[in-house]
Amino acid sequence: MLWLIAVLAVPALTRNPVYLLLTLAAVALCFLLQVRDRRQARAWVGFARFGLALALLGVLFNLVFGSPGETVLVTLPELALPSGGEPWLRLGGAVTLETLVLGAVAALALVVVIAALATFNALVDHGELLRDLPAWLTQSGTVVSIAVAFMPQLARSQREIREARALRGRRGRLRDLPALFLALLAEALEHSLHLAESMEARGFR
Repeated sequence: MLWLIAVLAVPALTRNPVYLLLTLAAVALCFLLQVRDRRQARAWVGFARFGLALALLGVLFNLVFGSPGETVLVTLPELALPSGGEPWLRLGGAVTLETLVLGAVAALALVVVIAALATFNALVDHGELLRDLPAWLTQSGTVVSIAVAFMPQLARSQREIREARALRGRRGRLRDLPALFLALLAEALEHSLHLAESMEARGFR
């Protein structure tokens, strides 16, 4: 837990790409030194892909909605949605180098967070960790454990949804991503409700 807190403190406190890259390399080295079987490796690779996809979406989002800069790389068609004479939402326009770098650094920080959580989840037995906590930390530890285990549950749900769609003859095309996302969101909400009900039945509030 101290290792996880120390790693997550880096992207929380700085956006220096050198520190972020060094932290990411340290996380990957920790995983490579401790991995024991293929299941752990597959889980970590799945997390890495998910993190890269989120990072690319973050860069794209930053380019579309990003703040202006001085070094213009390309100019996109601009769309402004006015409200009372002033645009409240502006899409497109000038894409600057500063915006691109800012989005890439933010994406790198996100990758560090996901890689750290993936390594922690792949190498730590949450049940054993909770059993080793002192009694006064059990409830807080349970909450933290559920939060940390959210990503593995999401990855499992995504794999099950893709397998179910493949059995129905659906191929993994780009146009199927919205339907996959909606199914994943519904699965996550349903799992959250079941988890809340089971915790309340066990005396958690």
